[in-house]
Amino acid sequence: MKKFLPVVVLLVLSAPFWELGHPLWEVDDARYAEVPREMLESGNWLTPTLNYIDYVEKPPLIYWLGALSYRIFGVGEGAARLPLALLALSGLLGAWWLGAWLYDSETGLGSALILGTCLQFSALSHLITPDLALCAFLVWATGLILRCLRDPGRGRLWGSLAWLCLAAAFLSKG
Repeated sequence: MKKFLPVVVLLVLSAPFWELGHPLWEVDDARYAEVPREMLESGNWLTPTLNYIDYVEKPPLIYWLGALSYRIFGVGEGAARLPLALLALSGLLGAWWLGAWLYDSETGLGSALILGTCLQFSALSHLITPDLALCAFLVWATGLILRCLRDPGRGRLWGSLAWLCLAAAFLSKG
């Protein structure tokens, strides 16, 4: 079984990137893809719009990431989903790091593999919603807060990084 482990790890870590260009699945998918398109088109990165009407239902981070992806890769389903795939990968790596730091490397790897094979996590990595961003930032914030508590000598570093992750979580979902 150990000889297949690198393949399993590669599959789990790459899964968020599979089929990014598939058609939009539902209304939320379309809405969260359109808002950054309008943001990029208008050049107004402060007030999100939907159908050119102010749309301030959610905080702007997911829209900013989508608009940035559109600017780099062009407007399309794959570019709309790429930020979420990167955030999913970040969440998997955060679970790996946290498990390895708290316990051992096998626990860290196991936690990333378990998270990566959860159906909801996998689905959220392909749906354009702020939920996955919130999850990934909270994983990192939790680990960094624990690190701050266990290593007070470097608390300023760990605390500042945790604060940034919490700010990003707030800007993701509110």
